[in-house]
Amino acid sequence: MYWTLITKLAIVVTVGYLAWNHQHQIRESVAAWLREQGLQDSALMKTWIVFDRLISRVRRSLMLETRQTGTQKISETSHSLEEIRKTDPDVYDQLQRLGHAEKNIMPLLQ
Repeated sequence: MYWTLITKLAIVVTVGYLAWNHQHQIRESVAAWLREQGLQDSALMKTWIVFDRLISRVRRSLMLETRQTGTQKISETSHSLEEIRKTDPDVYDQLQRLGHAEKNIMPLLQ
C-alpha cells in the first residue's frame, strides 16, 4: 500500500511538471513571436492549439490571432499520443474519437 501511494504521488508530480513545462513553452513562444512582430501582449485577440492525430504522432500547432496580422501559425511540434494523454486527457479523448482537437489557451496567457 505504501508503494502504491508513492507511485501515485510520483505520477501526479510528473504529470503536473509536464503540463507546467508545456504551458511555460507556449507562453515563451507567444511572447517571442509578438516581440518579433513588434506587437504588445494586448494585441492578442485569440490563441489556441490545434491537435491533429497523424499515423504515429500528434501534430500540435500553436495559433494566434491579432488585428494587425490576422490568424497565424507560430509554431508546430510533434508529440507522442502518450504525452498528450498524460498532459491533457480531454484532448487525448477527442483525438481518439475524432483525430482532431482544438483548445483555447488564452487564459494561460493572461
